Amino acid sequence: MIDKALLPERNRIVELLAVLTKESRALEDVRRRLFVNGAIAPDWLAGLDERPHDADMVESFAARFGRMQDTLGDKLFPRFLNFSGEKAGPMIDNLNKLEKLQFVPSAARWMAMRALRNKLVHEYLEDEVGFAEALNSANQFVDEMVKVYASIEEYVDQK
Repeated sequence: MIDKALLPERNRIVELLAVLTKESRALEDVRRRLFVNGAIAPDWLAGLDERPHDADMVESFAARFGRMQDTLGDKLFPRFLNFSGEKAGPMIDNLNKLEKLQFVPSAARWMAMRALRNKLVHEYLEDEVGFAEALNSANQFVDEMVKVYASIEEYVDQK
């Protein structure tokens, strides 16, 4: 049975998990369409000015990837740590605690994933090669983000 003092925190976590379910579905949808032919090549990115639909998909993927990261890292992780009896702190500390608790496979890998945000927002303006690498890396991280929030959801459901 859950401590009544933790009930509001648990309810907020459940709300965040519902948001993450929606964000995940939207991210998976655009991901499926964007990566339909596999990895993104720099020459495909070079012609985006002539293909507004594709450019919109790239923008949508980058925005949804960043939004899901924000919801996880800035909102869910601190609340979940507090709920599970850990003291939340700076992002790297939270990730290290989540790795120790086996909810995040690697804090260092997660920090690398967070660093993709700037590349996804800025690199396409200057560097198609760097931007293609960032998009392809982000694509690989999507499954990890989904697994992390699903494992937290499973834990919370048991409480």
